[in-house]
Amino acid sequence: MPWSIPLKSKSNAFPALQGWEKVRELETGTKVGIYHVGHDGKLKSHQMEAWLSSTGSRHKFGAPNTSQHMG
Repeated sequence: MPWSIPLKSKSNAFPALQGWEKVRELETGTKVGIYHVGHDGKLKSHQMEAWLSSTGSRHKFGAPNTSQHMG
């Protein structure tokens, strides 16, 4: 199921994603496995990679310059 997380600033993307994951997992009882994110790099960081590794999740990046593919 696709979701969108409204942000006041792009710099809030990573902390918002962490909070969103906790809420979704508590509500549904299932673990988030894959995040599909844009290729623009906003969620492409060592911090994000470390967090995903610690939670057992992973992410897939969209093709460059194709934001319309993300919905």
